[in-house]
This record gives sequence, structure tokens and C-alpha cells, in this order.
Amino acid sequence: MKYYKIREKISFGLNFIELKFKLSRQFVKYVMLGVSGVAVDLSIYVVFVNFFHTDPAITNFFSSSLATIYTFILNVLFNFRTKDNLILRGIAFYSVGLVGIAVTTGMIWLFIDHLNWGKNLVKFLSLFVVLAVQYNLNKRISFRKKA
Repeated sequence: MKYYKIREKISFGLNFIELKFKLSRQFVKYVMLGVSGVAVDLSIYVVFVNFFHTDPAITNFFSSSLATIYTFILNVLFNFRTKDNLILRGIAFYSVGLVGIAVTTGMIWLFIDHLNWGKNLVKFLSLFVVLAVQYNLNKRISFRKKA
């Protein structure tokens, strides 16, 4: 019974956001699931860069890779709900993730290595750029419906 009430509240919230901001329900779910992926990504990145003093670009690769795999599983289960060709979809999703990793690495190279911005700030700002790019690519490539 509790599960039904929680699901009902989440559905109401999604409907409100969809109407208020004219965003698709799928995009809102993608963002919500992505936030948990961001938490995984940032947690790993911040701990390793700040406490173990690892290279930001290398750490970004590993933290982003783990977060990408994690969010793929969440999107399969709760958002796009496509169960066919999971291996191919996973490869496509990770390939799109590599585009995001490349964007973030480019931003790290430019803003940290050459403009001396803060390591954590650049990683955080890159997430907004990557969100827009990856959502559009994943919707069109990784989770497209069969024609």
C-alpha cells in the first residue's frame, strides 16, 4: 500500500513539473535519475581528487564511467523501459557517456590546466553541459524505439 502512495505522489510531482515547465515526463525522469548518477560521479571525483590527489582528468574518466553504468541500469528500469537489445543499448549508452567524458575532460583541460579554475567547480559546471548533450544523444541513439 505504501508503494502505491509513494508512486502516486511521484506521478503527481512529475505531472506538475511537466505542466508547469512544459518539459517531457521522460526528460524529467532522466534528470531525476541523472541526479543520483551525478551524486555517484561527484562523490568519487571529489574524494579521489581532494583526498588522494589523483589527476582530475583520469579520475573523471573512472567516476563518470561508473556513474554512466549506474544510470544506464536506472534508465532501463525506470525511464525508457526498453528491455530488448540491452547489450547493444548498453554499448550505445556508454558510447554516449564517452562523449560526455570527452566534453568534461576538455573543460578540465581548458579551465583547470590553463585558466586555473577550481577542480570541483569545473567538474560541477561540466555536468550541465553534459546533461543536455547526453539526454539528446541517448534518446535518439541508446533508447530509440525500433522503426
